[in-house]
Amino acid sequence: MPSGVTSGTSLLSARALGAGTGAPVTTAPGATTTTLPTPTTTTTTTTSPVAAQPADRMQTQGYLDPPVQSSNGYGFTGTGATQIAVLWSGDTYLTLAVSCPNGGQNVGGTSAMEASLPDASGSCRATVSEPASEMASLTYTITIGPASG
Repeated sequence: MPSGVTSGTSLLSARALGAGTGAPVTTAPGATTTTLPTPTTTTTTTTSPVAAQPADRMQTQGYLDPPVQSSNGYGFTGTGATQIAVLWSGDTYLTLAVSCPNGGQNVGGTSAMEASLPDASGSCRATVSEPASEMASLTYTITIGPASG
């Protein structure tokens, strides 16, 4: 063999002991071997910004599809001053009826509404409804929690 040239087996051994990339390959003497680098995988995760809710608040997404489903009810345990807020897109008129052992409140609105009870103690229920005159399918978000401020 000319000087500066190594056999295929010696070259393979040097590569296998060197950088450590790729899988070790066994070849017959005199064969040429090419070791490919290990492929790398890149993962990209995208998230939409979502407003964080305090742990003491319940936030739920609801759907109305009249005439089949024109209202949804949400049971909750009231503990003092409580606020119930409903948000949706568009100008469809909705109502919110909240009832608790110590009282209740009825409100309505287009795109947003809120009810505040000074003492919502005990087993309560909030009901989001769409009047029969509206008849629009929509998605809304209801948030129930302690009254702020």
